Amino acid sequence: MKNFKKRIIAFAAICCVAFTAIGCASKDDKSKSGNEDEVIESPIEYETNEDGAYIKAPLQEVAPGDLGISVDDDVDIDAPDNVQGSTSKKEPATAYVVATDSNNQPVTEMVPVTDASGEKMTEAGGQEVTEAVTVTEVVTVEPTEPEEEYVSKTKKKYLYWMDISKNADFKFEGQFIKLKFKIKDDAPERDYPVTINPDFAADSGVSLNNQVRTLNGTIRVGGDIEEQDISSLGGIKLYADNVSAKPGESVECYLNIKDNPGMVAAIIWVSYDSNAMDFTGFEPVGEFKEIAKGVSTGSQN
Repeated sequence: MKNFKKRIIAFAAICCVAFTAIGCASKDDKSKSGNEDEVIESPIEYETNEDGAYIKAPLQEVAPGDLGISVDDDVDIDAPDNVQGSTSKKEPATAYVVATDSNNQPVTEMVPVTDASGEKMTEAGGQEVTEAVTVTEVVTVEPTEPEEEYVSKTKKKYLYWMDISKNADFKFEGQFIKLKFKIKDDAPERDYPVTINPDFAADSGVSLNNQVRTLNGTIRVGGDIEEQDISSLGGIKLYADNVSAKPGESVECYLNIKDNPGMVAAIIWVSYDSNAMDFTGFEPVGEFKEIAKGVSTGSQN
């Protein structure tokens, strides 16, 4: 049982889960109790073995605030100053336009020709000299309201899985988690990033993070998008799909892994634009489907 607890401590440190049920006490608390393996209460529902040691986290939802995880407030990821288009009202303006007739032809009129002093010019017989000029009209032009600059809002979800019940790493490749989104009806046509930030741990309690190379995905609203190119990635490759959608549609974006040496614990933070889409769920897929009966999800407070 003590061995299990020490491995949980390692997973907690690796996966940034400071709340995990083992090894969370402060140095002062430990010195008072004299027991570095003391179990404290955890908000996560775990499966235990016959000795009562935590060996698996089944499917569940846990909010970061319940876990003691500190995360940034929702932020705008496209306009750093969170500035929208100007809302100051503009006054109507005037403009001169060419008058036209019923056939949409310019209207002209004959006017006297004057000399440099402003005197009307006449011909030898005393007749006024005239010329044809285009008639213009004064019109009032209402100002157009400037189009508001789109402001995005990042929302974060996390997926959590842990299973040390077999004392062995789990190996899986390809698509392993399906993320589901619903594009809002008024979402502007543009690219929306799906960013991923993982923490992986092996059965030995060793972090795999220095081996992981990630590639964020993109949901393009209004147009086709090219597939992800991971040819330049080394190490453990973790990447989200590029997918296209239309306003109002539901869309699926897969998380993929390649060259996975094996792991027993993972936390993957997923960030998306909540002003343009809603997160509607997830599910384990592929080789990971049977393994991942302990995936959990939660949202940023």
